[in-house]
Amino acid sequence: MDRDNVLGVVHGEIYRIDEMTRRWCPDSSGEAATADIVAGAYINAGLGGLTAVDGLFATVFWDRQRRETIVYRDGSCARFLYHAQLSPETLAFATEIEDLFSVLKIPKILSRRSLHEYLRFLDISTPNTIYEGVYSAEPGIPLRFDGSEIQQEEQASRPAGKTIHDLEDATTKLDRVLGESVADRLDRKSTTGFFLSGGVDSSLLLSIAAGLGQGGIEAFTVGFEKPPYDETAVAARVAKHLGVRHNVLRFPVDRCRKEFRRFLATADQPFADPAGLPTFLALEECGHSVRTMIDGTGADTLVGVMPARFGRLATQYAALLPRSIRTAVARGLRDIPSLAGYQTIFDFDEPQEILIRWKGWRRGEIERLCGEPVFLQHTRFYRIYSCYNRKQHLERYSALLGNLPDDRVHQASRASGVKVRFPFWDPRVISLIKSLPLRLRYRKKESKPILKALLVRRVPRLIWDLPKHGFDFPFMELMSANGHALLNEFLDLRDIRKEGIWSPEVVQGYVERFTSGDAEQGFRIWALLVFRAWYAEHFDHP
Repeated sequence: MDRDNVLGVVHGEIYRIDEMTRRWCPDSSGEAATADIVAGAYINAGLGGLTAVDGLFATVFWDRQRRETIVYRDGSCARFLYHAQLSPETLAFATEIEDLFSVLKIPKILSRRSLHEYLRFLDISTPNTIYEGVYSAEPGIPLRFDGSEIQQEEQASRPAGKTIHDLEDATTKLDRVLGESVADRLDRKSTTGFFLSGGVDSSLLLSIAAGLGQGGIEAFTVGFEKPPYDETAVAARVAKHLGVRHNVLRFPVDRCRKEFRRFLATADQPFADPAGLPTFLALEECGHSVRTMIDGTGADTLVGVMPARFGRLATQYAALLPRSIRTAVARGLRDIPSLAGYQTIFDFDEPQEILIRWKGWRRGEIERLCGEPVFLQHTRFYRIYSCYNRKQHLERYSALLGNLPDDRVHQASRASGVKVRFPFWDPRVISLIKSLPLRLRYRKKESKPILKALLVRRVPRLIWDLPKHGFDFPFMELMSANGHALLNEFLDLRDIRKEGIWSPEVVQGYVERFTSGDAEQGFRIWALLVFRAWYAEHFDHP
């Protein structure tokens, strides 16, 4: 872009080009370029205008008048944008993190505190990265660089629309807005694929697309051999009812084991979402027949998810007790069979950990593993947690879920070359849902009532209203396959001792407990395994 004192670059795509052109580039004789639309939004509405641009993009531009550089990416996290300050006057940035090292020759140094974050959460959230001195732009939050220091703006909030109190009225308005969003994101030149898990979010998006009557859509579901992980039956019923071609993708454990290292070689950073590997393989398979996929990411954060009852009790009440008392109560409950299930309400070191999605390594365990003090207050998870009072369960938990990088989808899209689009990230959809009162987003023991009310207009409730467990993957079986082949390959104590990242004795102890049948160590070992495989691909070794 080079327009009205704004010079820069944009990486990504914009939807509703005609509307965006009329709004931000009214003097254009035809459809404006993506970069001109982003520049126009900034010129006309400042940094807040960037949030009104409907698209998935990252941008860096120089404001000649203000003499500062602006670094920004939209709130979806779908486009990567990394930066590093090379000197007081020089800011480097890249959409591919490896370019900072290969092109600019920035030294590749492992960040210890980001390693701690990874072990605790099984991923690393913005602005942190696994590399010392390299940062990731936080989604939806502009950065200013004036030639001496980086300043982070307040999060650019998207305005909510007029409050709608009636469920029927709200559902009708969402039907229109979400329908337009889905239509805008379809591939006009080829077949569009839809991830279909059989859950509310994915089923709703597919049903909307089917109702448009434009054809050219297919559904894809990842299936597993064992019933506890397999939800293809529900997805198949939804697709059949809608008259949409349904593709079931299955990846046997043996194939996953063979693809494990290649999968992690494509990742910018280590992330141990168990669904990462099948998502990577699925998008590669989808890429043989489609160029664009539609995904329901964003619905949980936007509409809201209530944590489990024990989590609400723990964060609202038990967290007020001193740790010594909580520990004593938990120990006492554990010894009473009829009350043992309540110990989780009190058995925690810090209230934040109650709401962590995956149960990785606890703080004390990380300190023993890494041989150093561990502090997590710098993480985005802890910062978001502190923004809410102890009674704001839905708001806090939804924001924390939104904190997750969701790298499994974005990294897989980047590696496969298949575009993934997210209708729930449309500014119009966000504005509408933010305007809804809590009772339309969550009712006692029922999440997402408005999405369900919209889905039932298209698909009978009996087809889809069944218990869901999310996109699970049998990673425990993968780690145990072929005599624990992956553990033998990547958790070799000689390599761990040579690298000096972890205590080999601590690693050995946990591995022995896992291979002896202690399933509670599953996520801990999975975190070690994923990191070691990723590290082997991304760091040079003597």
